[in-house]
Amino acid sequence: MRYDVVIIGSGIAGLYAAINLPRSLKVLLINKSHPWECNTYYAQGGVTTAYDDADIDLHIKDTLEAGSGMCDANAVRQMSE
Repeated sequence: MRYDVVIIGSGIAGLYAAINLPRSLKVLLINKSHPWECNTYYAQGGVTTAYDDADIDLHIKDTLEAGSGMCDANAVRQMSE
């Protein structure tokens, strides 16, 4: 089989990419397991942020804890500041 586009991941980014492609393209969407086995499902649509400078350290701590050791601490700090 031949596809014009292959998208890896069925989370919000992968699905958004797929539905925004022209309908004339043949698209393959690959996921590792069930469609609900993605970070988007586990986040339940939630997005977190630090509302002001006083919250940044707490936000970083919460993000690293939620990441269960899988987050790059430097990247989390850079994105949070």
